[in-house]
Amino acid sequence: MRRLRQAAHLTEQQVENEIALFDQNRQVVHILNPTAAVVWRLCDGSRTNEQLVDDVAFLFNVERSAVERDVEAILATFDRARLLTAESEPAE
Repeated sequence: MRRLRQAAHLTEQQVENEIALFDQNRQVVHILNPTAAVVWRLCDGSRTNEQLVDDVAFLFNVERSAVERDVEAILATFDRARLLTAESEPAE
């Protein structure tokens, strides 16, 4: 399983309940809405995609099925924008 971490080439600024990310490599700014900001904060390299969905469901106090599609869409957007790096879990 892959664990997702925020890419190192980004500078982050909290703007009210949103996050502005400046991509230093591509010279572009990304604005994350409040939900995407929560997902972003959880991308610290300690969670797999499945764990991210579980944690978002817990934080919003909703069923996993209510957030799974949205979290996957947010992660796909992050991936397309090259905002994340993936680390493989060590083999057991």
